[in-house]
Amino acid sequence: ANEEKRIRAQKILEDLQRKEEQTKRKQQEWMQGGDSGVQDKAISAERRRQDLLRNQAEIAKQMLAEHRRVQQEAERKVQEREEKQKEMSKERRSREVQTRKRIADIQKKKKEILKSRADTIVEHMQTVEERSKMCKEEQQRQLEIKAE
Repeated sequence: ANEEKRIRAQKILEDLQRKEEQTKRKQQEWMQGGDSGVQDKAISAERRRQDLLRNQAEIAKQMLAEHRRVQQEAERKVQEREEKQKEMSKERRSREVQTRKRIADIQKKKKEILKSRADTIVEHMQTVEERSKMCKEEQQRQLEIKAE
């Protein structure tokens, strides 16, 4: 789009230069055409030349303003895109942190559960050992009583 506008602007400038050259040529022809109305012709030609220059300047200003507007729009879009990418990156990092926290919490609970199970098993084994010991002692006493 910018390239098309630049080409169009270039064509307009070339047209204006060609018209200015034509105006100068006509002005010279009129000047050489004789004494009658030469001064009027020169004034008229100068006026047309000045109008042409003013038109060229106005068109150039408009084209420059349009170019600046397009450039600012492009810069704004780039900035918006960069801000969006930063925001998305920030959100992604936040989600990653939350996920790591959840994983750490799950692992901590898992360790606590395993420790609790291990403690329960150890307590059960101690109880079994104590009962076994008590049974052995009871058997030993029964044997001693029978032996007497």
